Amino acid sequence: DTGITGPPGKSGPKGAPGFPGLQGISGIHGEKGEPGKCNACNMSALTVKKERPVVHLTGYSESLGLPKYELLDVWKMGRYAQASPGMISPVRTPRFINVTETGNYFVYSQVYFQIPANDAVVNKKLTSDDQSYMIHFVFRQSGSTKSILLRSVVSNGFQGNRSGFFTSFTSGVHRLKKGDSLYVAVQKKLSSLINTNDDSTFFGVFKL
Repeated sequence: DTGITGPPGKSGPKGAPGFPGLQGISGIHGEKGEPGKCNACNMSALTVKKERPVVHLTGYSESLGLPKYELLDVWKMGRYAQASPGMISPVRTPRFINVTETGNYFVYSQVYFQIPANDAVVNKKLTSDDQSYMIHFVFRQSGSTKSILLRSVVSNGFQGNRSGFFTSFTSGVHRLKKGDSLYVAVQKKLSSLINTNDDSTFFGVFKL
C-alpha cells in the first residue's frame, strides 16, 4: 500500500530560457492623418517647412482691362528645352505652361524683336507708332480669370533709320495654383517681328 504523502520539497533552480518564438504577422497600417495646420499662416505645417522664404513686391495701379495682344505659339521642345511631366501639352508647338503643383514659382520670359530698316512690307503692316515700342506679356489663366503677371516694354530709338534689334526680358516670383496655365503674348501686330532662335526667345518657370 502507498503511504501518506509527505510535504512538498524545495523548488529546484530556475531553468534556462527557451528559444524565442516566431515573429507574429504585422498588423494593418492605420489611415494617414491630416497634415498639421499653421494657425499663423493658414497653411499646412508640411508646406511651410518645404517652401523657401520669398518676397516679390509690385507697383499698385487700378486695373484698366487687358490690352490688345497676340498669343505666341512659337515654342518647341528644341535643343535647350526641357519640361517636367504634365507641364506642357504633348504637341509639337505647345502654347501653355501648365502648373502641376501649388507653390511659389520663378517665372521668366525673353522675346527677341528684329525690325528691318525702311522695309515696305513692315511699314505697310505697322504704323510708325506700332514700331516705336515693343511690349511682351506673361499671362496667367486661373479658371475663368485671365491676368497679366509680367510685362516688358522696349523703345525703338532707330525707327526707320536703320535695323533695330531688341531684347525684351521680364521675370518675377509668383504664387501659382495647381491647374493654372501661363502663356506669352506680344503687342498686337508684333508677332511677325520676332526672331524665334532657341537662344534668343524663350519662356519658363521653376518652383522655389
